[in-house]
Amino acid sequence: MASTILLGKNQKIETKRRLAIYAALLKALNPRAYERWFALQLREELLRRLPPYYERGYEYEAKIEAAILNAFYSGKLHAGNEMNLPVTLTVQNHERINLIRDEYEQDMDKILRELYVDPEPKMERYERRTEAVGQMGVWTAYNQGKLATLQEQGQRFVRFRTAEDELVCDECRDAAGIYPIEFSFPMPPLHINCRCELEYVYRPR
Repeated sequence: MASTILLGKNQKIETKRRLAIYAALLKALNPRAYERWFALQLREELLRRLPPYYERGYEYEAKIEAAILNAFYSGKLHAGNEMNLPVTLTVQNHERINLIRDEYEQDMDKILRELYVDPEPKMERYERRTEAVGQMGVWTAYNQGKLATLQEQGQRFVRFRTAEDELVCDECRDAAGIYPIEFSFPMPPLHINCRCELEYVYRPR
């Protein structure tokens, strides 16, 4: 019995040692892949410590990632309708969608890391924060979809439009206006709960 316990303990130590070697190699050779792998390790640890959270959180992330694709295409359609032009999803569009999803996952991983360090006090705020981050990812996709259509159709200008009410913050109010599309300009959303969006601007060529 004692030898069996010792054997099991040695196997666990060897597994941890191999895991540490793998992590060190991965971090040196491919830092981005290491970040994703480390995030997965945190998720697995949370599965053991907080089973209810894991199921809800993972389910919510899957829904948001699907919503990002839908929002991007909705943005494209909206901009196309404003110009009375048909739209299609291109390879470049899918690359842009993947970048938005990556940014969303990174934001979620920040929350996961905080939760992993000290889960109890943070669990109360978790749902509010994940919902806000999810909404920002979807709204980003919608505006990126609009921008993609405007760029594909050779439009030269874009309008940054606020919700135009008393809740608009100073940052968004200052960003409002018309910009040449080929130069850099403020891209909504500028912050969590931002309601600003891009708008087609008709200018004769």
